[in-house]
Amino acid sequence: MTANDLTARPAAPTVASAAPAGVMDAPLPPPLPRQPRRWKMWLLTCAAIYPVITGLGYSLAAVGASLPLWARFVIMVPIAVALLVFVVLPVLTKAFFGWITR
Repeated sequence: MTANDLTARPAAPTVASAAPAGVMDAPLPPPLPRQPRRWKMWLLTCAAIYPVITGLGYSLAAVGASLPLWARFVIMVPIAVALLVFVVLPVLTKAFFGWITR
């Protein structure tokens, strides 16, 4: 045994890739778009909620005037949330995407 044998480091273990040839050479996917700023999303959400709640409030007041306030809210809240989540906010987010990610 020589001095070089004692000071030489063993080779690091290697892991064989199970990927087929050429897969590791594929180009990287494009970078993810920037996330919207929270305060801008808050502002956009406030701008979306106000007309939806106001319109539903007036509509239910005219139609369900005999209903107690809590019953009108039980009807209004799911409708407002569905409109916001599936209609209003996606349209506004797409329209203002450049601004909210700036």
